[in-house]
Amino acid sequence: MTQPAAAPRFSSLLGADSCWIAEGARDKWAAIADVLDRLVAAGKVPAERRDAYHAALVERERSMSTGMEQGVALPHAAVDGLVDLVVGLVVFKSGVPFQSIDGRPARILVLLLIPKERRLAYLPVLADAARLLARDAARARLLAAQSPGEVRDAIAAAEAAAA
Repeated sequence: MTQPAAAPRFSSLLGADSCWIAEGARDKWAAIADVLDRLVAAGKVPAERRDAYHAALVERERSMSTGMEQGVALPHAAVDGLVDLVVGLVVFKSGVPFQSIDGRPARILVLLLIPKERRLAYLPVLADAARLLARDAARARLLAAQSPGEVRDAIAAAEAAAA
């Protein structure tokens, strides 16, 4: 019996076209839509599925806020029509109201679109992202990043420190 493939490392999912630094957003709904639109523009998400994926993210977010603590939000949804996990990471210079557990605005947002047929295989990626972003040093380095490359470097450094 073959073992299922291991979930990829969080850092391996972040390319130049999936990390951004942005000023902010009016609220969590605008932030989610903006990240999704950026992923469509980058060719990571099929344009014809944008509205369905947006609806899945909104439905998931309405069921329970994915605003964590310490300025981190992890909106995610399992969707049809994807072969691989799609990740977008945005560092907001000013926070976004996100109905977070601690009431603080989100400054780091990681959006994950998970292939519905393989959703259990990708739970470790979601857990990995949450674990890394719970680290003060990782968040501080992300918030100090001045470019998408520095965002990716911050995640890679956090993974190396956690190993």
